[in-house]
Amino acid sequence: LFTGFQALPRSPEIPPITEAQAEALDTIHFLGEKYNLGLNFQKGDIQYINNLAVFHARDGFTDTPEKTRHLLRLWLRNEELAWKTPKELEEQWQKLYYSTTPDEQRFPLEPFIRAESKGPGGPKYAY
Repeated sequence: LFTGFQALPRSPEIPPITEAQAEALDTIHFLGEKYNLGLNFQKGDIQYINNLAVFHARDGFTDTPEKTRHLLRLWLRNEELAWKTPKELEEQWQKLYYSTTPDEQRFPLEPFIRAESKGPGGPKYAY
């Protein structure tokens, strides 16, 4: 959103960040590195993260014949328990949660390559 990432570049409609904003992002970055928690996932492990509450990252991973991963992204929303959606995310939320019917939804069991993830370093599996 602020700086862009791989195949999702920063929108040209967003003005450049200020020096104070850059320093704030640096502070978040360094605090994240200082207080990070590494998790050693094993086959069958599941992790749920609230993207509005927790900063998270993944290490680089390369599939090999001996070791592959299968990551799935699941968008859950409970209107009664959910936090108020930030105004800036309203449009995306509408697309995610209210633009399809159950008949139009697709939940592939096998991994597939997402077109948006073909940034530097090649395609990434869906996650």
